[in-house]
Amino acid sequence: ITSRFTPERGYIIESRRGGGGCIKIVRKQMHKSEYLMHFFYAIGDAIDENETAAYLKNLLGNSIINEREYAMMYNALSGAALTDVPLPLKEKVRADIFRHIILALMG
Repeated sequence: ITSRFTPERGYIIESRRGGGGCIKIVRKQMHKSEYLMHFFYAIGDAIDENETAAYLKNLLGNSIINEREYAMMYNALSGAALTDVPLPLKEKVRADIFRHIILALMG
């Protein structure tokens, strides 16, 4: 479930454990600021290039960003742009940059 219904694809998963537990998967329409805040927290402390591409495609598909912004963000967050960053830090640096971009979009 968690591999198909991921935050980068626009889903929110809520699970409750216990006697009458359940799993609730929601893909709901959110306002731009809500959507961006959800992405901000979903990015976490580190993110790889494939996850980043999925998040960006989701933002584009939901008209949060346009094609030009998508291309700029994709290139800025790509492995090629982070070539000089040491491998152990690359995913952390990418996440930091991505979160700052999300904050700029919220403003």
